[in-house]
Order: sequence, then structure tokens, then C-alpha cells
Amino acid sequence: MAATGCEEEVPENIEAAPQLDSAELTRLKDEEAKTLVSTVEVARTTGPELEAWKLAAEAELANFTTRRAFHVSSREEREVSKPLPMTCVWTRSGTGRKCRACVCGNFENPDPEMRAWTAQAEPSSLLASLKVGSVRGWMRSKHDLKGAFLYADVPEGRVVVISPPSLWVKWGLVEKGVTWTLDKAVYGLRESPAWWSAERDRQLRRVTWVDPSTGREGYLEQTKGDSQVWLMRLRAQQAEGHDGTLQGLLVVYVDDFLLQTEAGKQRDAFLAALSSIWSLAKEAVLDTENPITFLGIRIRVLEGSRTASLAKDQMDDSAARNASLCLPASV
Repeated sequence: MAATGCEEEVPENIEAAPQLDSAELTRLKDEEAKTLVSTVEVARTTGPELEAWKLAAEAELANFTTRRAFHVSSREEREVSKPLPMTCVWTRSGTGRKCRACVCGNFENPDPEMRAWTAQAEPSSLLASLKVGSVRGWMRSKHDLKGAFLYADVPEGRVVVISPPSLWVKWGLVEKGVTWTLDKAVYGLRESPAWWSAERDRQLRRVTWVDPSTGREGYLEQTKGDSQVWLMRLRAQQAEGHDGTLQGLLVVYVDDFLLQTEAGKQRDAFLAALSSIWSLAKEAVLDTENPITFLGIRIRVLEGSRTASLAKDQMDDSAARNASLCLPASV
């Protein structure tokens, strides 16, 4: 898809309307694991299909409202911030329909002092962690956070005014001419990943759980070599610090977690602690029958393999940097 931006006007000259950046669309498609549907196609639907898309849009609007992602802009806010347009990414899976609203951050004049960059785990850290998990026979699973960015607040003093998606106005979901001021880090805004990552790391530093087998408190230790790799520890019984035993590993990539630890009650307690903070999607367990994608790398477990290697001949078409990582089922 030729993409330069995101939609501003839908009803009349929809074919000429610019769309969300192609890199953003690819990321969203990978996250949703569904078929992308263009705004043109959605706008032209009729009958039950149209009603299904409207219900998806209503659900997304309700999610924004429930999560308090915005408030109606005041006159003063509209005067200090030019409204940024929003677009919707529409996906279809079987009979399911989903609408995901995004801010067109590429329409904003970037501030040279703006912090839009966020750290991500190094591929070498991922490979090292998987080798540790393989040697120790740990259970390995991927966990996606639902609506992660909406857990992060827009910093005090930062005013971001947005215009609701045009189709929402056309369908009567939003009044014409209304603008919103963001209170949460909505997807698509340049700074949202940085705001979310700061909030995520703040929560990970605070999270604790109790190991049912010992009754001791567990916590996460952020590694110095790679800030996106966290060690699962148990506090020492009679002294500060930990007991020296590594309980598991958590590798972070934006709103995706790769957890490696022993299957059992402590793992359950840790996931329960995360679920008390965020809403987690259904886990994807890595085994010989189920590969996963993490950090843009397709990870497979091969039965009987004795080595781990990058298979560069199995590149994922969605991104040129993607590769397949083959892991031993056991060591």
C-alpha cells in the first residue's frame, strides 16, 4: 500500500485520502494477526457488514471513553494546539471485526527536543535468554498487553488536540466539529512509545509476588547490560538483596513480554501480579507445535535439534530484518 500519512476526509474523495504510514500498518497487522481492510472498503460496505464495522467502531470509542483517554477540548486548548487527525486501522478475522483508532502523529511538526525514542531488547539478548531457558528446561511464553499505551498518562503541560476519525463523525458516533484533548498516550503519537515505556518500567520495578513453595517475595531486577531484560528473583530470608538464584527471565519489547520460567505456582503468581496491573491477552506458549514471533524474529522449537541458529533463508516478508530462530526442544 502506498502510504504517506493517514486519512483526513472519508466521505467524498476517499480514494485520494492519504493513509496511515505503511510501517505502522505492518506493525499493527503483526500485532493483530488479522487481515487489514482499507477505510475505502469499510466506507463502501452496506447491510449487516456495515453494521458489524459500526459495532467495532463503537467498541473502540467505548474503550477510549472507559479508559479516559481524552476529554472534550476547551477553547484555550484548541488555541494552543492545532488538531491532529485520527485514522482507524480496520481488521477482519473470520466473522470478527475490529477497529483501532490511531493519531496521525506524522502530521505534527516535531519538536527537536521531543523524546520519541524508546529502548528495545537486543537480538543477542533474546538469543542468550532463550539459550538459558532451553538449558534450564523453562516454559517459554509470549504475553501481549491489551491497549498498553492507554495505561500511560500524557505528561502535565503537554497539550495534544485531535480530531476524531471522519467515519465516526459520518456514522453519527461523534458530533461534527468536536475535538478531543488527549489524557493518555494514544497509538500513533510520536511520543506515545516513550511515555508507555517509562510507565511500563516504573510498574515492573514495583511488581512483586509471593512464591507459594517458599512464602518468599519475588521481584524483578532490571539488567544493566540490556534495560529490556529483567531477572526474576526471590528476596533473601534474613538479609537485603536476593538469594542468588535466578527464577526466570522476562524480555520486553514495547507491549510484548517473553516470559521464561519454570511452569508451576510461582509462574502463576507472577502472571497474576502482572494481570493486576495490566490486561493480558491469551498467552502463546512456545513449543514444537507452536512458533512465536518476538522482536520481529520468528522463533521455532525443533524436536531433536542440538543447536540454536538463525535461519536467514526463512525471512518474514513483513519486514526485511525478520529471521527464523531454531531452538532445541531439549538439551
